[in-house]
Amino acid sequence: MDGGAQRRSVGPRYDAETVVRELDAFLDDVVVPLESEHADLLRDPGRRFDSLGIRATALVDLERQVRTRAAGAGLYGLMVPAELGGRELDPFCQYVVWEHLYARSGPDRPLPYEAIGRFTSGPGAALRGMSPAVRTEIWPTILSGEQLLCFALSESGTSGTPTVRTRATPVPGGFRITGTKRWVSRGGYADFALVYAVVSSASSEGHAACVSRSEESPTAFLIRLDEPGVRLVGPTRILGRTGGDEVTLDFDCVELPSDRVVGELHGGDAVARSGSLATTMFTAGRFLGLARWALERTRAVIGRGEAVMDTIESEELLADATAEWRKLDFLARRGAHAVSSEDRPSTARLVQALAPSMCGRAYETAMRVEGAEALTNGARLFDGWHQAMIVRVAQARMESIARELEGRLRRRSSQAGR
Repeated sequence: MDGGAQRRSVGPRYDAETVVRELDAFLDDVVVPLESEHADLLRDPGRRFDSLGIRATALVDLERQVRTRAAGAGLYGLMVPAELGGRELDPFCQYVVWEHLYARSGPDRPLPYEAIGRFTSGPGAALRGMSPAVRTEIWPTILSGEQLLCFALSESGTSGTPTVRTRATPVPGGFRITGTKRWVSRGGYADFALVYAVVSSASSEGHAACVSRSEESPTAFLIRLDEPGVRLVGPTRILGRTGGDEVTLDFDCVELPSDRVVGELHGGDAVARSGSLATTMFTAGRFLGLARWALERTRAVIGRGEAVMDTIESEELLADATAEWRKLDFLARRGAHAVSSEDRPSTARLVQALAPSMCGRAYETAMRVEGAEALTNGARLFDGWHQAMIVRVAQARMESIARELEGRLRRRSSQAGR
């Protein structure tokens, strides 16, 4: 384990194969029938967004059905801490379950993805620091899947909490939030947002434990998105899509009671970091799963003799892509076993950095081998490539450190073998 840290205590241990069987049964019994019943909506990208480019109400309602039924089946809260009412899978199980979900479902199928709550758009460890009032009044609706949470961190010209410009002004009994957030995934139809804002020094009166913190460190606030002063500016359309799940939200003097602070004042960075492990396992599982789906499709295309390239050349491309996938799958499993309480191990961070790029190359391989048919909407390959490219760009800085991490791991292995 990195740094000699002690392994983090988790909730009851679950066998990954057992959870996967539960997930498969739910997908077969609930999701597949819904997809069949609403095939006209789900197969037409143009119908998934309304005239403003926001996800269509009909699709939002279907996703809510999946979430609430998954919660009833004990699946939606798989990654949620036990203390908050979830099953809290250990990191290895998290990776295995995410990888299976995306490998089985493949791209361009929004409903299966809703079966498990994600840190950035559902119940997760970030709300460990919620107030008793939030735990009683709001948390149950998020945990049940009835209502949806989104994260509002990024701003124009920024990519995270260190340069937050949104301000929280102390007022009697609470705070007034003013600012604009960009790239808010699911912000166009979520019910709540975890918004990061910098609180002025006056708000630290009576909070002695926070006085030593930097005044520029953000604070996390839970804001209901139908509050007066919250305005949906519009979606950000990316990669040619007709609408967008990433939106811009404007907060104009939104007044909140003090019990909407999540965690400590000036402690928003810690709240954001609380989801780093879950994000690592999700990113690894998502893109390794999507890549496996594409590689299995390519293998089938070659096996049926439908490759447009020479068979030997096609098999060589597939072999190279498969070898890259196997390497990252091995590292993901090893990293998941080594997770500690303080750090993500280097192996897991490496997978998080490299998995989207590997996934994108797997889809490019599939398209080259299959030819023009792979470019059609019905092939669904375009969406897997889109997902990989979006995250690859979003976490571009992580790739810049990936090779350094890889070199560090090689040196450790070399020293251990001496």
